[in-house]
This record gives sequence, structure tokens and C-alpha cells, in this order.
Amino acid sequence: MSFRSWHTGINAVRVHTQTLWPELSWVLAVLCLFLVHGYRKRRRSHLLSPWPPPIEIVDTKDRGKMMRSLRSFQPGEVIVREFPLITWAKAGEVEDMLPIRNFLKLPRADRALLLSLFAPDELPHTDEGARLFGTKGENLDNILPAAGVSQLPQPLRDDVWRVLRIADCSAFGGPGFSALYLWLCRINHSCSPNCYGEIRRCGEIVLMATRPISAGDELNDSYLRQDPVRPFLELLLLPTELRRRRLRRWGFVCSCERCCDLREPERVFVCRSCRTGLYSVVQIKAADGERKVQFTPCSHCGSVESSVDELTSQESSLISAAESVAARLASLAQRSKPSFDSVAAECLRAESLREQCLKSHLAISHWLVHWLESIGGTSNVLGAAAAISK
Repeated sequence: MSFRSWHTGINAVRVHTQTLWPELSWVLAVLCLFLVHGYRKRRRSHLLSPWPPPIEIVDTKDRGKMMRSLRSFQPGEVIVREFPLITWAKAGEVEDMLPIRNFLKLPRADRALLLSLFAPDELPHTDEGARLFGTKGENLDNILPAAGVSQLPQPLRDDVWRVLRIADCSAFGGPGFSALYLWLCRINHSCSPNCYGEIRRCGEIVLMATRPISAGDELNDSYLRQDPVRPFLELLLLPTELRRRRLRRWGFVCSCERCCDLREPERVFVCRSCRTGLYSVVQIKAADGERKVQFTPCSHCGSVESSVDELTSQESSLISAAESVAARLASLAQRSKPSFDSVAAECLRAESLREQCLKSHLAISHWLVHWLESIGGTSNVLGAAAAISK
């Protein structure tokens, strides 16, 4: 703000205040101008700090927009902090669960900024939002009255439908709420991310580096956090095929460095010859374009496994059984007073499956064995809670 604009603004405020409080007109004028300047600065930065930020949003040839670092960062260093444009509750009444009313309360300029975020053409068929609104918004007119919103003109209705698609695709989940951010909702996914966004209870998201970052590097976070249906599964532990399957809801096939690597260190088997060395899984591209699983020679005796299909088939069966146990535990965790006997039974099933994995030559470092260990630990916690609640 230039000196001339400051001087003009102060005189304008003085004219309106000197008739009421002549002796305080200068003080009130300066105070009002400081408040207006601070508000404009806050709106201009959209509560992003530091300002100007050490990041920028740039266009790519084939992947839309990406976030790029303007300077170097070390692991654990804070890159940026940002407060949300809008928030809404994760649970409760319909009007609290949807961002519709909060969006309509925004100033027109902030609405335009929020609508500039990426929105898919339609919602995935398997998504919860598609069951509520329809994949193309055909049920939106039935939801608007439940959200406490009367009839809207068609342009504003289209904006509401776009915001719902943006929220379904880009919202961050915090402790008890969801939020949309102007800057950090534009960050792209990677299965080996170089930064991590942590959401505080106040709604602020803090983006931190997880490994060394140089100026000009793309910043990536992981869209795969804990599975909402199976909250005991850390999705980044999954092998490539299962990770890509869960990323389909965002409408892309992940081609990050980790997904393009044919090695799968998450899948490790014990050598059946020496029972000491380990086989690692390597996927080989066949002539038809599909990937076929092969094992590397044993790390100890150098033998080559001949029954790859048998071991991978047993692995698939164990994965299905473990997912069933996790789904039942997720259902128990949602109850206020889970049955102790039910939790204990699932705990025993998880431990039994872990023993079957080891007997089926899955190594201790295999992702499924690690997952079953975490399921067993969570089962014990739920069991203790059930015993205390009795």
C-alpha cells in the first residue's frame, strides 16, 4: 500500500469519525487502516505461511498441475503451513457432514478460488458420495433440503455440485473434520512421497519434508493413508497392484518411481530348500503387456524356486482371509461397547493366520505378516476396552 493510498484512506476515515469523536478521529483512522491492510494481507496469502511461500504451482504437459519447491529442505523441516478455506464435520447430521452451507457462506472471491481446484467429471461408482449424490449429481436435489438449503439457481447449483466433487477427490481428513485447502489440495500423489501433511486440531495443515528436497523438485504426498474400512492397514505397505487398485478412485494409474519399479520388496518369501535365505518378488513384463511374478534366486543358497504359482496362490488366499478378519474388527471398533468374546475370537483368528503365513513360507518382513501383527495388537486393545466397559 503506497503512501498516497494510506493518506487518502486515513482522511476518508477521519471525515466519517470526527463528527462523533473529534479527538479520536486520527487514532481511529490509523487503526482502521491497519486492520484493513492486515485483512487484505491475510486474504491474499489465504492463511499460508511463510508468505511468499517457498513453493509454486506449475502446469505439466500430461499430469495437470504440480507443486514445486523453490528452495532446499532437510527431513523434518517444515515447508509450509496453511489454514483451510472451509471445514465440515465427518459425522453427525447431514447438514454438518456436507460442505454445502459453508461454501455458500464464503465471499464470492473465495468461492471462485475454491472452484478452481480439480474436480472429476463424475464420482466413482464404488464411492460413498456416489451412493449419496449419484455419480453425476442426479440425487443432489434430494440432498439440498436435508442440508438446510432451499432451491438454488442453476449456476449456483452447478457450483455446489462441483464443490462436492472437489471435496470427494481432494479433501484432507483431520481429527473429526474434513477440510479443503487452496494450495495443499493441489499436491500430487507418490507411493514414495518426499513430504507429509499433518493436520492439527485447529484445522492447520503442516507440510513437512520426509527426505532431502532440492530446489526445483516436485513435492509429493501420499493419498494412501489408513484404509477407512480396514483402519488397521497402512496402505503404503501394500504391493504395487493393490496400491494401484485403491488409487483408481482418483482416476489415474500411479506411475511414480516406486510403482514403475519391477521389484516388490514388500513381498518376501523364505527359501524352501535351505529355510534360511529369502526370495524377493520381481515382476516381469510379458509379451501381452501383463506382468508375471518371478522370484529372485535365494539370497543364501542361490536355489531357484520352481513353484512360484503355488506360493502366490497361497498368498492370495491368506490376504482374503486377513481382509475378512480386519473388516469384522472394523465393525467391532465402531461399537461403543464391543463384545469381549467377539474381539478375543478375532484376535485368535489373526494370530492363527499369521502362523499360517509363516508355514506358507511368507517371511517375517512380508507386508501381510506385518499387517496381521498390527491387527493382533489392535484386537488386544479392543479386548481390553471391552473388558473395562463391562
